[in-house]
Amino acid sequence: MKTILLLVTKAELGGAQQFVLMLSKGLRDLGWKVIVGSGTHGFLEEELGKEKIPFHIFKHLGRSHNPFKSLFFIA
Repeated sequence: MKTILLLVTKAELGGAQQFVLMLSKGLRDLGWKVIVGSGTHGFLEEELGKEKIPFHIFKHLGRSHNPFKSLFFIA
């Protein structure tokens, strides 16, 4: 079984989060192992919990114009 990691910067209610939720459910139903990651807690985490899809917080994942912040996520 192959694993897919889906990342979204924020877990708040929005279009990208709805898309990640539907995509993760669809891929799981097709037999893939799906893990979703985000930089914050929120709506997406709660909904994925109901579906029993693993959710992981990456504390340095976020949107920024500062290129040095990206180094913290990579490390």
